[in-house]
This record gives sequence, C-alpha cells and structure tokens, in this order.
Amino acid sequence: MNLIKLATRVTGYCLIGAAALTALAFTPSSLAQGEKIVREIDVQYVGNAAVSKERILAQMSTKVGQPMSAAQIDEDIKNLYATGEIENIRVLSKPVSGGVKLLLVVQTRSILGGVAFTGNSVLTTDKLENAANLKFNRSIDEAAIREGQQKIQDLYRKRGYPDATVSYSVSAPDRQGLSTVTYKINEGGQAVLRNVTFVGNSVFSSAKLRQQMEQRPKSVLNPFRKAGRMDDSNLEEDVRAIEDYYQNAGYLNAHVVNVSRVRAADGQ
Repeated sequence: MNLIKLATRVTGYCLIGAAALTALAFTPSSLAQGEKIVREIDVQYVGNAAVSKERILAQMSTKVGQPMSAAQIDEDIKNLYATGEIENIRVLSKPVSGGVKLLLVVQTRSILGGVAFTGNSVLTTDKLENAANLKFNRSIDEAAIREGQQKIQDLYRKRGYPDATVSYSVSAPDRQGLSTVTYKINEGGQAVLRNVTFVGNSVFSSAKLRQQMEQRPKSVLNPFRKAGRMDDSNLEEDVRAIEDYYQNAGYLNAHVVNVSRVRAADGQ
C-alpha cells in the first residue's frame, strides 16, 4: 500500500512534520498556553519491518514525556533518513488523555541478503563477489552496488576484456525483508595486443617507444606471457610514459595527441 495513502487514512491522526498535508495545529503561542506532551510513540510498518521499533526510536530526540515540537520532529525525520535504513516515513499525531500520541508510519529499505552473477565464465563467482565487496545484512545501498558494478568491469578490463559490460538488478524483498543483487555480465571477447604503431615520431624509433610501454604485443616466442593483454587503464599510463620519455630528453612540448584501437582481421 502506498505510504502516503496509508498515512492519511489512519483514523484520528493528523499528519505532522515537514511533509504535513495540513498545517500543524500547535503553534508556539498555543504551546506556551498549554504544551502538548508526548504520551506515546508507536511505529507502524508498510511492508517489511527490516528495522526494529527500538532502533527507530533510539534515533529520535522526541521522547515520551516531553513537549511535542514540530521542529524537533522535522529534525528526527531528517536523522532517520540519514541512517540509510528508511525509505519513507510519515509522522502522525492524535490527542489522547494528557497530551498526544505519535504514530510513525515507516517503510524500511530492504536488507541485502545475497549477491548473484550471471553470464560470467572467465572469472569465478568468488572473484566477482570479492571485487563487488557488498556488505550482507545491511540496508540496500545503491551507491555501493554501483561501485561494485564498476569494480567488476575494471577487473574484466585488467584481464583483457575491455568490451565487458555489467548491469545489475535488485529483487523485491522477501518476507524477511531480504533482497538479492544480481549482476548481469556480458564478457565480450578477449582482446589481444598484436602490434603497436606510431605516427609522427622522428626523434625516437617505434621500437624505442614500445620499450617505454607496460603493454606490449604478445610475443611469438613466448605466447603465455602477460604481454599482449589489453588493459585500458594501463594504456593511460603508457601514454604518460611515452610523453615523459620525450620530455626527459628535452622535448618539453611533446604530447601523444591520439590513441586509436583497431581490431585485427580475426576480430581480436
């Protein structure tokens, strides 16, 4: 059920706080005449109760026995969102004997219960799980999931798969509020560096410039060496190494102006 719809249908309560649909009835002048004391605070969940009532109340400065303050409740709402555990929250109030009762209508974020991978054959699930480095039994964190996505893609590039792509999806929470993150991987083909050519070099030979590079073409004499493995991140370092080589020789304005990758006839 939609959280706002539920919050506005609870009998006898009015919505308060920053997201209130109607103005709060308790103004500073009315509080001075007769402060409304908080007599009870309860929590009602929309969906799974992934965060306990005790944990929610512990994050709030509004306490039973204190005067109710709209500003304080607004601050409590901000603090609860800041925990990263709350998806949505509404605070309702209704008069009771000797003061008011507060009802927190809460939708919690689902908890990460597991991670899965599809489409991977080059890298094992264990290696990918270590690369993603997601923390189980914590609230779903989209930023951490995206960071894991990038780390997986970087790992493939280092293994010579520059065209690998990674996407992800998050399952709906189960009855325990647990969700699974699934990374879908398209590994693409392995790229092998066959040759490096240079254009515009007259001071240093192409062979000398190749010696400055970390990435080198695969050797026919030793086809099992790591040389030949394409890595886009190392390519940037190679460009800087070539520029440094020129500049250390006194050619301070020398720059690599363009790098292009051309597939061989066999597609690698």
